[in-house]
Amino acid sequence: MALLGTVASAEASPSVDKADRHGDVKVTGSTDGVDPAIVDSVDLRHLTVTRQGHDVRVVVRLKQVLPPGRWFQLLGLTVLPPGWVGGPGWFFAVSATPQHLGSSMAFYADGLGEGMEQGDEPLFCHVAASKGAKVVRFVIPQGCLPQDAGQLTVSSVLLDKRGDNPLTAEDYLVVGGLVDLQP
Repeated sequence: MALLGTVASAEASPSVDKADRHGDVKVTGSTDGVDPAIVDSVDLRHLTVTRQGHDVRVVVRLKQVLPPGRWFQLLGLTVLPPGWVGGPGWFFAVSATPQHLGSSMAFYADGLGEGMEQGDEPLFCHVAASKGAKVVRFVIPQGCLPQDAGQLTVSSVLLDKRGDNPLTAEDYLVVGGLVDLQP
């Protein structure tokens, strides 16, 4: 999937518009004493990726965005070059925690495995994020986007803030084909 090469307006068509299968959350550990609605909250429902001016807007729909408390959700988005298994190339990732949106960030590294030159430091960018009852939105600045198309995956993970419960619930959505986040 490729984005249009023109400047997109706020009404641009999504370059990615993909639904996820409901009820496919994988659970590790015991759910004894944990409300099933909390465990199922990380069930991914839908993903849209839209070019918005010089940035990319990502909208992730979940079964439920939890309020701040004992449990927190971690959303991740990765774009990897085709055939990447830790070898030479680049790596792009975004993370957002709906219960603490101020920590949302993107990370881009190019030249991995090729002995990165001095000055080729990985790039960290702040990501503007917002949330609703069932949605998390983030805007990734152009300067942090990968230069090439890659395999896009979104993950949603539930974790215990106190760390005294080894329960982990997670869901993944993989977009078929290569996704180009550049204009």
